[in-house]
Amino acid sequence: MSLRKLFLVVGVLFGALVLIGAFIPLGTPEEQDGACSAEYSGDGCTVIIVGKDASVDGSIMTTHTCDCSVCDWTWRHVPAADHESGSMRKIYHIDQFKTSPPEEGLKWDVYKKNDTGVEIPQVPRTYAYHHGMFGYMNEHQLAIGESTIGTRDKMENNTPSATFDITMLTLIAMERCKTAREAIKVMGSLAEEHGYGFTDTGEMLALADPKEAWIFEIMPVGPLWTPKSGKPGAIWCAQRVPDDHVSVCPNESRIGEIDLDNPDYFMASPNVISYAVEHGYYDPESGEPFSWKKAYCPTEASASSSGRARARL
Repeated sequence: MSLRKLFLVVGVLFGALVLIGAFIPLGTPEEQDGACSAEYSGDGCTVIIVGKDASVDGSIMTTHTCDCSVCDWTWRHVPAADHESGSMRKIYHIDQFKTSPPEEGLKWDVYKKNDTGVEIPQVPRTYAYHHGMFGYMNEHQLAIGESTIGTRDKMENNTPSATFDITMLTLIAMERCKTAREAIKVMGSLAEEHGYGFTDTGEMLALADPKEAWIFEIMPVGPLWTPKSGKPGAIWCAQRVPDDHVSVCPNESRIGEIDLDNPDYFMASPNVISYAVEHGYYDPESGEPFSWKKAYCPTEASASSSGRARARL
């Protein structure tokens, strides 16, 4: 199958999933003190990941429905490009929930007004890819799906010090990465160095390439963080989906206990446990194993109590 036909098929599949998801009725989740919360009450971003040994033909798949009545879903193809040595790549704030009025122009024409003032070194060649709200698939068949999972209120960072949002991170991954592992490391390191959040809260990304699939979850580190602090500007954790498994994310963290001594299945930021200990989210003297979800995205919501906005599958 030609690359053009592959992009077309993927575009049709994503479009169909969005349309299907639009008819799922969602209610208002019950917020709980100290629990993992989300800014919008109608969360409906369902991600399904299929390992290669769990599919009939050995394909690795990830899907994404994103139910958002205020989002701009304009699709865009970005061609591959070569860049001069020493050139820089500007970073922009891209609000995933914002739709520009018609008089301002299309979203992907006007987003450059939101220049963060941060630039990172450009790579010699960037890859061709498709994106809508997020980067979806590039020419090397690196694919991404997204589901908002929220985090603790005190961890939110809606200040400009958080240079990267989830949209910008996924666009950079599409431009620069060939594999899921590579994308995780690139997005994680950029978020650590330059800060993550702004308009975004805790997010889950499904990353798939022709060989394997991973779950990547990322959180802000609070509104007082600045690059001068010398500390990571984000917390993230990633877990590989076993080849014979299917994983589903219904706007709820998927990563529990982690084993960082097994790098073939787990990756994380250097502050993944220390931040929880420092802020009282985990007590290493308790005798209990560290759980990513319990530390940074605890929730008591059920499918019923949240109006199917959480744990709905």
